Amino acid sequence: MKFNLIYSLGKYTTFQTAENSFPENARSYDDRREEFSCKRQLTGFLMALSFLGLTCFSVYANDINVVAVVDRNKVELGSAFNFSLKIDGSQGLEPVKLPPIEGLESSFIGPSTRISIVNGQYSKSVSFNYNMYPIKIGRFEIPSLQIKIEGDVYQTQSIPIEVVDPGAGINNSQGYGDPGQSVTLQDKIFIVMGSPKNEYFINERIPITIKLLVNNLKVSQIQYPQFDHAGFTVEPFPEPPSYEKIIAGVRYNIWEFKTFVYPNRAGELTLGPAQLGCNMLFKGTNNRRRSIGSFGSIFDEGVFDGFFDTYAKKEVTLKSADLPFTIKFLPENGKPRDFSGGVGSFDFDVHIGPEEVRVGDPLTLKIKVAGNGNLKALRMPSMASVKGADENFKYYDPEIAETGRVKSLEQVVIPMSESVKEFPAIQFSFFDVAGNKYKTLRKGPFPVNVVPLDDDEQLKVVGLAPGEGRVEVNEKLGQDIGFINERLGKVYGSDFLLHRNAGFYVLIVLTFLLWGGCLTAYLITRRIKTDVKFARRLQAPRHARKGLASARKFLERDEQKDFYDALFQTLQKYFANKFHIPAGSVNIKNIERLVKEHDMEESLVGRIKSVFEDCEVVRYASIKVDKSKMASSFKQAEEIIDFFERKWR
Repeated sequence: MKFNLIYSLGKYTTFQTAENSFPENARSYDDRREEFSCKRQLTGFLMALSFLGLTCFSVYANDINVVAVVDRNKVELGSAFNFSLKIDGSQGLEPVKLPPIEGLESSFIGPSTRISIVNGQYSKSVSFNYNMYPIKIGRFEIPSLQIKIEGDVYQTQSIPIEVVDPGAGINNSQGYGDPGQSVTLQDKIFIVMGSPKNEYFINERIPITIKLLVNNLKVSQIQYPQFDHAGFTVEPFPEPPSYEKIIAGVRYNIWEFKTFVYPNRAGELTLGPAQLGCNMLFKGTNNRRRSIGSFGSIFDEGVFDGFFDTYAKKEVTLKSADLPFTIKFLPENGKPRDFSGGVGSFDFDVHIGPEEVRVGDPLTLKIKVAGNGNLKALRMPSMASVKGADENFKYYDPEIAETGRVKSLEQVVIPMSESVKEFPAIQFSFFDVAGNKYKTLRKGPFPVNVVPLDDDEQLKVVGLAPGEGRVEVNEKLGQDIGFINERLGKVYGSDFLLHRNAGFYVLIVLTFLLWGGCLTAYLITRRIKTDVKFARRLQAPRHARKGLASARKFLERDEQKDFYDALFQTLQKYFANKFHIPAGSVNIKNIERLVKEHDMEESLVGRIKSVFEDCEVVRYASIKVDKSKMASSFKQAEEIIDFFERKWR
């Protein structure tokens, strides 16, 4: 008896030859047993073959493959493109650090992970993504990279890149314009610092202008310039104006920062270089196209979308050339004795009032100096230098204020007797830069009518002869005014001793506790500001509590994907802060290494790995789990965080 067997759609079909055809009920028992035995043998053979095929597929799925790709090979100067290293068949890898590449700068934007489950076979691949920023036009090459994985070295292919001038257009066959002309990013965005001249006097006001020039590029978050100013006093920058201007046939957007500096010593001094930070917006790379396993948000890299275009933001620092100066001493010839130190052009005003006072009543002296010099280095006129002031007036310490370009003085002056008929003249001397000479401004004298006191208002001593009752009191400066207390206040007995009161010692203890608390708070605050690692470790439990609270809400609502997303991000951020590592490098391999370095329980790694795998399976494979499994994952995450907080400090 002969049978031909065909395997089709998982079922066996039996065909009989024409010469051996006969009805089913006519076949003997032995014939049917032989047929059944044949089927069993064939079934075993096919199962073995299927197992062998699946095993081969599994080995093939775990093969390591490394590929380097870019989203485009031709890019405009001022735009960016994406470069990715895709590694299949391996995980737990550190980000690859790119070597210096001529004509390009790189910025790592994070990893992206892809997980697939085919016929029960779990596979995972990771891509390291980079933003590439051209810095000059030309033809360049991303070199071949050698990457070591699990003891083997894998090599990528080199990738050619062409950078063209935006003015020429991306479709220009010439690409980057005139071959004899080299255009770099520094030709399209730069700063210049200038001054009208390079020779000044000490304390003379020097106008400084710093311009940011941008050609056919987009910038944002422009910071105020900073520059070295040893030997100079610098005024703050006002809000800068912006405008467009064509220079040598090229149109620039210009931001103009203006300020003034004042040299405080003579000699050869240098100002600058000026540094200005801003964000360049490179067009053409959408960082939001990362896969769902990129573990981050668009705010991590500062990427935002406009209505029509997408930009990648990159921080840049621009630097200008130095600005040398020759600072001269002021001439000694013709220098007044009361020279105020002012250099520039000034106006001077004096007011004294009221015009009529009684003996012992105060006068108010007001002096204002306004001008374009260094008001901080300027000395206001002093009553001590006024002729006759010590003999006829008593004066108190002045109050000096500075508002804008005006410096003012207000002082209390008291005439000593009714013989005073005028307040003496006051003068102000400065060096006039425009006339290149010293100049003295004089105000006064000012008429003053001092009315004598009535006899009943004068101080008399009872028992003296007429004419001898008037008493003159010589008082020291600042000690002649005393106020009468209308209320006696609390009175203590002569036997009262403060140190015998228990409240005194309580107050001392509280004072020391308050001082200690303030000192501790200051030291902690200072360390948080200066020690980034300490600050991140301090923030780790707070962020973890917030993340767990968010995950608990999703657990209660039985929202599986959102729950495991929140749980994974909570653990990722917690470990990143706790161990002071980038969030993108948080994986089982790195955590296992850190646990071994700190001599912690190795069984903890298995628990962390279990939670991470639960998160990945639900997030990427869309596998449904019951609420009890979610609760178990949540409890494990809580215990892991609690363990690290108790055991690792």
